[in-house]
Amino acid sequence: MRTYLYLIAVTFAVGLVGTKTAKAKQADRFDAFAVLREFDAMIGSTDETGVKVLVKIERQSTSLAAYVERNSDFATLTVTDALIFSSRTSVDGLRMTLCHELGHILGGAPRRDVPLEWDGPVAHDGRSEISAEGQADYYASLVCFPRLVRGHDHKAALAGNPVQSEIGEACDRAHGRGSEDSLICRRSAAGGHNMLTLVRHFQISSTTPSQMTAPSTITNSYPDRQCRLDTILAGSRCSQNSRPHQIRLDFDRAEQNECLSTIAARPKCWYRR
Repeated sequence: MRTYLYLIAVTFAVGLVGTKTAKAKQADRFDAFAVLREFDAMIGSTDETGVKVLVKIERQSTSLAAYVERNSDFATLTVTDALIFSSRTSVDGLRMTLCHELGHILGGAPRRDVPLEWDGPVAHDGRSEISAEGQADYYASLVCFPRLVRGHDHKAALAGNPVQSEIGEACDRAHGRGSEDSLICRRSAAGGHNMLTLVRHFQISSTTPSQMTAPSTITNSYPDRQCRLDTILAGSRCSQNSRPHQIRLDFDRAEQNECLSTIAARPKCWYRR
């Protein structure tokens, strides 16, 4: 069965240093293949996801990229070795990138429109089967990342990371000071920041949220990077009792795919109720 490439969801840069050098540098930091194995295990069975998800590595690439290919009952999530082994990629940045891509497959509504002259699969309502960029970011911190890292040594993972200290108070207020969920919240924020700044440093911060109000929900393009970070922070503040418990969110009803707590709602810089 033919599969169709439906837009590269995350593309960061071209012209990385040689893969061997990058692998050698990264070997001292974390085991990327262990991360990929835990991610594959977390996805679970087709019975739970409703679609078979294959994770693969694109080798000998010079582009820091990850993307999904999708048809009705099968999806491929591809990440380049250039991204995996880049010295700029943190372990939680890699996890958040994988979770963002999974969000395009399992994040549900709101979804993208289909492009002009598109001959690939179309959902029953005439829209694509791919979740919008903002929804993929929200899914990453709301559903995927907490599942992926629960039970880890969070304090060791956060050691020396300046980003997590910025969001620490907000995470403690949302989840309870020193709780596992508060530490996961901090890690999600730090990982999301790394994902959004892989190319170069952008002026984004957990302390300077976007003041923009989108006139309508942004479904066919990326929200700006500050808005995307705000979205990741929102999902990370959702308590365990208030977030969706299923790994695949509602395909049609966007209102079902949100935290029950208003402090963790999707931000108005891209999502309109």
